[in-house]
Amino acid sequence: MSESTITRHTINESRLAQLPLAVDHETWLRWLEGRIDPTWRLGEWDAENWFFDGDPEREGSMVTRCAVQRCGVKLEGESLCTTCLKAWRGSGLALEVFAVQHAPRRTKILPGTEAEGCLVARGAASCARPAICRGLCRSHYSLLRLHQARDSSLSLDVWLAAGQDPYPADQGRCAVPRCDQQPDLRDGLCRYHHGLYLREGHEASALEWAATAHPHLTAGQFSMLPLRPLVRAELLYAVQRRDASGDRILPRMLRRLIREVKHHEHLVGLGPDQLSPIKGNSNDLDSHRRDIVHWLQVGYEEMTGADPTRRLIWDFRNLDLRGSTRSKHRRTHGGRADFTAISQTWLRDLAMERCRTFTTSTKILEILTAVEVASRALEATTDGGHQIRDLGPQHLDAITQAFRNWTHPDGQPRSTTRRYVGLDAVFALVDFGRRSRMMKDVTDAFLRDPEAHRLQLDPPAREEVGKAIPEGVIAQLDQNLAQLECNAKYPDMAEDHQRLMIRTLYIVLRDTGRRPREVCALRTNCVGFDHDGPVLIWDNTKAGRKRRHLPIPSETAESIAAWRAVRDTLFTGDPRDDYLFPSGTPERIDPHYRPASLTRSLRLWVDGMPHLLSDANDARGDRIPFDRLKVYPYAFRHSYAQRHADAGVQIDVLCELMDHRSISTTQGYYRVNQKRKREAIRTLSMQVTDRHGDPAPTASGTAYEMRSVAAPFGNCIEPSNVKAGGGSCPIRFQCSGCGFYRPDPSYLPVIEDHIRSLKADRETAAAMDVDIYVLRNLDDQIDSYRHVLGAMKENLDALPYEEQQEVEQAGILLRRLRAGSGGRTQLPLTIKTRTHTP
Repeated sequence: MSESTITRHTINESRLAQLPLAVDHETWLRWLEGRIDPTWRLGEWDAENWFFDGDPEREGSMVTRCAVQRCGVKLEGESLCTTCLKAWRGSGLALEVFAVQHAPRRTKILPGTEAEGCLVARGAASCARPAICRGLCRSHYSLLRLHQARDSSLSLDVWLAAGQDPYPADQGRCAVPRCDQQPDLRDGLCRYHHGLYLREGHEASALEWAATAHPHLTAGQFSMLPLRPLVRAELLYAVQRRDASGDRILPRMLRRLIREVKHHEHLVGLGPDQLSPIKGNSNDLDSHRRDIVHWLQVGYEEMTGADPTRRLIWDFRNLDLRGSTRSKHRRTHGGRADFTAISQTWLRDLAMERCRTFTTSTKILEILTAVEVASRALEATTDGGHQIRDLGPQHLDAITQAFRNWTHPDGQPRSTTRRYVGLDAVFALVDFGRRSRMMKDVTDAFLRDPEAHRLQLDPPAREEVGKAIPEGVIAQLDQNLAQLECNAKYPDMAEDHQRLMIRTLYIVLRDTGRRPREVCALRTNCVGFDHDGPVLIWDNTKAGRKRRHLPIPSETAESIAAWRAVRDTLFTGDPRDDYLFPSGTPERIDPHYRPASLTRSLRLWVDGMPHLLSDANDARGDRIPFDRLKVYPYAFRHSYAQRHADAGVQIDVLCELMDHRSISTTQGYYRVNQKRKREAIRTLSMQVTDRHGDPAPTASGTAYEMRSVAAPFGNCIEPSNVKAGGGSCPIRFQCSGCGFYRPDPSYLPVIEDHIRSLKADRETAAAMDVDIYVLRNLDDQIDSYRHVLGAMKENLDALPYEEQQEVEQAGILLRRLRAGSGGRTQLPLTIKTRTHTP
């Protein structure tokens, strides 16, 4: 597709924003100087000499020391210096032992550092000049070489024993600021800086050059002195803003950047590549470059009063935004909204105007993503959709079709909800344009047709297997639980405690079926007890229902108690103390463990397993691998529902366990494969009996379904009742006395439950002194159901073991299907009051 003129114009506009600005140097410098913090990092930053020397002992410092106790060399993030690292690799010792035992030997003197004194001495007086070779200063070493040229057999020890005159210490220090070495040359520079001065070939005198030179820099140090005054102020302002935002400052990255910008007159208005050409692949360098460009742009716009939302690329740190509606704080992390991908000017302006009304970056990104889809769809039309007055139904058709076909970058279709929300957001944006008069030239031909311009997505296939993780896969996960690690930052918590926390979190997620956020937000006192055992006390944050109670297995309660014993020893003194699974740092929006961290931990854990097999087999009979992407936190809620549905739990009970208001919502959490359903019906159709317990198999599974209706305690084949869907039976709940009653083994649990209920009703009736016919009717029903139950069990016992297992699994499947029909209706008991005549 060829690039339109509007698209090229849009791209050119975005490039113009990165060209150098016409900067008023004096005004800009005064503004920067007024906002530079003179107290920044006291003890590390020397403002007079523009020199930074990181302190390893300072909390939060990026500078460390070598782990070898007798070394102490400053480093930037590494654990061992180069010398100690080489020695450790050849020692064969554990690092902990090596760090205590090793005594490093320094055979080289680093440039700009003080060397040991010269070996020449006479009496109590020693030569004060630094040694440069064989333990001698430059003058004495030259004298030794002169004597050895006359006498080749002369050794150093003999020469020293002959007695030599020591030299006194040179007066003063090197002319370079912060260089503490003695000058041993006539230009006032130490040997290191003298050589550096000669190599750089400056025309200025040595003293003039020294005024803007830096000392020899080691780990944790950088100097801005070589930069121009304006560039110094710009760089220091940006570094201070980066430090205040919580991002790391790495001196080695700044040393590299200072070398690159040494010849710039100013930095504001430059792009990252103009600031420093890309060399290698360093994320830290890229981060520093982007931040310097960003904070200088922010400062310049603040000085000039420019509106950052007038540019085509918005940096969220420039705007007064929250990350999401849940966040209470202003967003400080990076992120941007790029409007250059919208090729239609009217649509881009409309999106930018609408986004200016939002208070969260999440909302901006959601609408921007949807508008980009619409923009690409319009660009594919004949005229590209660039002129408002030419917009018509063909453009609306293109937008609608684009959302019907909207996929992820990997080709997988977007969720139905995401497509619905995206399309509605685009049409809502068009309505906003009409109301705000930004689309005053649009015609009525661009009005949305509610019928034609909707998604109309095909319903999901009936063979869908659902989102529940099969129990066999969960068993494999449990076998690998020891490999589950906490992949979140907990600087104050021991690693074994982190492991116990994340594994307990997984157990609670697996066994309770609560939503991931609800599990992460459990309070420390989340386990209680009633007369039936332990219960989980949790908050349904989605529906706003607090302190809900859920029965849980005793093993789950024991796992929580084991973690709670450790959790009670971890005090933080902030709101995190109230939560069973706290966040790693107090700066988090939520003081509890983040669901995103839970998702990441599960993903890394599952991806690291060598094998994860499904229940299905391939053509050779081997189990095929399970799709690991289907293991995510919310899937365990579906597994919880599926597990209980498979066990025959009635839908109203399961609805209460899931804490849903509607049974239809609960029904969406479990699935039954149609092929398995047909196989189950075919299996049980051969085990149907009549009310006397005699076999009455149906001819086929189709006949089983078409000629019967599910009554409370078995199928019914009475035609009028079948036609009415089971709603026209005159002897309701007394199925065992009806000639049309056709039970099968899938009803065994409910028949047993009904017998127990009838017994309880009989005891209640007997205690109420009812007429004898009431008791007789209850006794007859109990005997009748017992007879049917016994006959079916006897028939099952006569089957081979494999067939018994097949019938049992088929029964479980059909009970799950019938769970949606509601719970058991209680038999109304009519009480006749006796009257006594005198």
